Amino acid sequence: MPSRSFYDRMSAEQRAALAKAIAEADKGESVSPAELETRLQTAIAKSGA
Repeated sequence: MPSRSFYDRMSAEQRAALAKAIAEADKGESVSPAELETRLQTAIAKSGA
């Protein structure tokens, strides 16, 4: 029996989130790596970690 693909093992919620992220990226609404790094640094600083 062939194993199911990663996509087939995703929940409906996970597939919807993936589809939304792909649509945002297609429209140029994605976050740049530099912006992501800034957001992560801010979140870490606020958490006190």
